[in-house]
Amino acid sequence: MIAFFPYLKTSERFRYRNTTFRTGADREGLSAEEQQELDELCSLFFLRDHHRITAPTFAICKTDAPEDRRTEFLRDLREARALWTYGYSSPHRSSGDGEPFLHYEHGTVFLFRRQEEVHRIYLEAQEGTVDALPPDYPQADERGYVRGFDCQVDGRDWGSVARGRRLYPPCSWLSLNLSQDLAHHWPDIEQSTAFGAVVSFFTRRHERSDLHARLLTSITWYNRSLGVDTPAEVALVHLAAGFECLLALEQGPQISRRFKEAILLLIGNVPRAELWIDQFYRARSEIVHQGQASALLFQPRSTTASESKGGYRTLTTYGWLVFQICAAAIASGASVAHRHQLETLLVSNGQRFERICQQLKSSKHAPEERLLLVADDIANVADYRWVPERDLAAAPILSALQATVRTFLEARPEQDECGEELRAVAASKVADTLDALDRLRRLHDAIKQARWTTGREDRLRGTVTTLIDAAWSYLGLLYFQLKRSNQV
Repeated sequence: MIAFFPYLKTSERFRYRNTTFRTGADREGLSAEEQQELDELCSLFFLRDHHRITAPTFAICKTDAPEDRRTEFLRDLREARALWTYGYSSPHRSSGDGEPFLHYEHGTVFLFRRQEEVHRIYLEAQEGTVDALPPDYPQADERGYVRGFDCQVDGRDWGSVARGRRLYPPCSWLSLNLSQDLAHHWPDIEQSTAFGAVVSFFTRRHERSDLHARLLTSITWYNRSLGVDTPAEVALVHLAAGFECLLALEQGPQISRRFKEAILLLIGNVPRAELWIDQFYRARSEIVHQGQASALLFQPRSTTASESKGGYRTLTTYGWLVFQICAAAIASGASVAHRHQLETLLVSNGQRFERICQQLKSSKHAPEERLLLVADDIANVADYRWVPERDLAAAPILSALQATVRTFLEARPEQDECGEELRAVAASKVADTLDALDRLRRLHDAIKQARWTTGREDRLRGTVTTLIDAAWSYLGLLYFQLKRSNQV
């Protein structure tokens, strides 16, 4: 797969997550076949008329890459498209018309997949048109086929393309900004007040949470309000949809009040902010329900358009800035909560033991992968083992330990060191608490004597060792109590 951002420039390579983006003139490290494909595809992009784009930004995912890497590649493209458009959206503060620096269409992404043969029926002139082909247009073979590619634009099927076709921007007029350069601008955007917290949220957090999906969706709606050909009323409704998604507002009779409360909470006590909020949401409601708004300009002296003539900048221009502030506040709060491990603190060890058992029973992943999936839960079990938890019984601890040891033996069937003790725990009956605890004691002692790694050299061993140690911390006292009772 080869992806192109033809209307965004970069002067040198740079990375977003695990995907490297480069200028169309950069062929270093590409195979002869990849270079040929790149030449063919780069020749397709035109800005307008006969003006061909010389070096469109692109990224490659190898054809033989694993499925999870291809999925990750597509996910990186979607996030990059949203964040780049978002980061280039701010209008100049003193701009009279409030036009964004770059438009939604500047972030358009073309994705090509190799299709060895394309029938000419998909490339020839349709009814009411005539072919005006360039001299080097490929000739179909005797079966009517030419070499070509499947194409998607912003995730939508675009059809088949072949050498000689021209691809233009999806809007009436688009220009390449003279100063725009992703490699140079992106570090500044990452550090900016307006966008830094949001970009950091996406680039530094590896898991995809509900908030991750909500932020990405809201930014996508925000970006749609930046379209070159988007009418003012449509732009305002798109931005309003972005706000409602960002703020997680449910539809209902009190939505306008909740909208105002949420924004004022996030931006603080800003004078006249309520004026803008009231006017913006009223305009949104008028457009949705009546087809047009009574006013699209901000009235700085009045809450109603009928009481004030003219206006001062568009409601949407202010909305872009307010959205950026709200998104930054939400992303920043989430990042601080993540650094303080708030999500981890709200889970009990009893819940972790149950989750370990459930995840290790799954057959979707190989044994080694299943152990790595529960590694964080096991580390947290060890960290919070001394937090009082009165309703935690021995059974879930022993069940989680047994599932972990069994999975480890599946991943390492030839395990010799402490193998006898590991197999004894794996075969134990959780219902026979004293016997299961006795096997845990012998395994704990054997691992201490063998000085198993703590995880720096062998993460799987380290994960198992951590759980064995934590389980003994929980159950060691219970073992000696039961043993004493049996002896009496």
